[in-house]
Amino acid sequence: MPKVGMRMVKSAIAVFLCFVVFIIRGNNGIPFYSAIAAVLCMQPEVSDSMSKGKSRIISTLIGGCLGMVMLYFFQTYFTYQQDFLRYTIISIMIIPLLYIPVALHQPSSSYLSCVVFLSITVSHIGDQSAFIFGCNRILDTLIGIFLAIFVNAFHLPHKKHTELLIEMPFSMLLEANGKMNTYTKIHINQFLENGMNLLLTSSKTPDEALSFLMGLRGKLGMILMDGVVGFDLKNKDAYAIHTLEKEVWKSLYLSLRAENYLPFVYEVRDMLLYAHYEHFQNEVMKQMYMSKRKKDGIVYNAHQNLISEELDVSIVAMELYLCKEEMQQVHKILSQYQKQITWVQYPYDEQYVVLRIYPSEIAEKDIVSMLCKKRKLSDVYRISNDKTTSKEAIRELKHVFYKGK
Repeated sequence: MPKVGMRMVKSAIAVFLCFVVFIIRGNNGIPFYSAIAAVLCMQPEVSDSMSKGKSRIISTLIGGCLGMVMLYFFQTYFTYQQDFLRYTIISIMIIPLLYIPVALHQPSSSYLSCVVFLSITVSHIGDQSAFIFGCNRILDTLIGIFLAIFVNAFHLPHKKHTELLIEMPFSMLLEANGKMNTYTKIHINQFLENGMNLLLTSSKTPDEALSFLMGLRGKLGMILMDGVVGFDLKNKDAYAIHTLEKEVWKSLYLSLRAENYLPFVYEVRDMLLYAHYEHFQNEVMKQMYMSKRKKDGIVYNAHQNLISEELDVSIVAMELYLCKEEMQQVHKILSQYQKQITWVQYPYDEQYVVLRIYPSEIAEKDIVSMLCKKRKLSDVYRISNDKTTSKEAIRELKHVFYKGK
C-alpha cells in the first residue's frame, strides 16, 4: 500500500484553513472555491505552488472581471426568455477568454479563465448582485491560493547543517534504468531550497550530466569526468578544470594517429563540452556522434588536421572507442606517457570499450577544497556508495543535513 505523503496532509490542512477563514468572515463567500484552489495549488515544491498560484490568480482575475461585467449586462438588459441569445454571447466570449492569457504569455491560465467565467455567468445568473458575487468569487480563490502556498512553505524550525558540504556518487540517485525518478528530484530540490550544499561525483561528461539534472536548482555542485572538471550549477560555471599539457596531448595524438586510432579531443568551456575530431575511426564512434550531436551541452567541431591547425584550446580528455582486440596495442602507446596521463575504460557493448585519457595529476580533493573555499564551508561529509536504492540515499542525505555527521 502506498504511504500517505506530506502533500496529502498539507492539502487537507489547507482545505481546513479555508473553512476556518470562511467562518471568521461570517460565512461570507463560498468556501468551495477556496478549497478547490487550495487543492489545485498544493504542489510537491513551494516554487511549483507559487507558479500554479500565479496562473490561478491571473485566470481568476480575467474570468472573474469579465464574468461580473457579463452577469451585470445579462441581469440589466436580458430576460429569462432570451436564453438562446444569452448562451450565444457566453459562447462567443470564450474566444477572448482564451486569447487574453495567451497574449499575456500565460497560456496555462486560459482554461481556468473560462471555468471562472462560466461559473459566474451560467451558474449564478439568478444572484441579486453580480458585483458582490464576482468579488467574493475572486476573493475566495485568492484565499485558497495563499493558504496553499503558506501551508506548503511552512516548516517546523530545526537545525540545518548548511555549513557542511555533502559529497556522494551521482549513481546513488539513479534507478536501475539509469534515470533519476520524480521522487528523488522532488526531495533533492527540497534539500537544495533549504540550503543544502550537495556535491555529486561522476564519470559522466558535462552534457550527459546536465541531461539528468533538468529541473534541479540550488547549490548543486558536480565533479565530472572522473575528477577532471568541477561544476557549480547554481552559478552555471566550471570552477575547476584539470587539463592535459599541450605538448603531451599533441604528441600522444600523433602517436595514436600513426596507428590509425583517432580519438575525440575534449575541451570544456562555458558549461559546454566541445568535442574536436578529424575522422570517425569506426562505426561505434560515428554512432556516438550521431546520438549526441543534436543534444544540448555538447558541440562537435570537425577538423582536417588537429595538429597542423594549431588548436589553441585547453584539452581535458581524449576518448577512444576500441574493440577489445585493439586494447593491448593502445596500452603500449599510452604506457609511454604514463607519467603525464592516466586512463580509465568503460564497457560500451560486448565487443567495444570506451577508453578515456586524462591528466595524470587528478586530485578530486583539490576540487572539493576549492568549492568549500568558494562557498565558505567548514567541513565535508562523504556518503559511501553502499546504498542499494535511491530512497536509501535520500534518507541518508536527510539524516546528515538535519542531524549532522
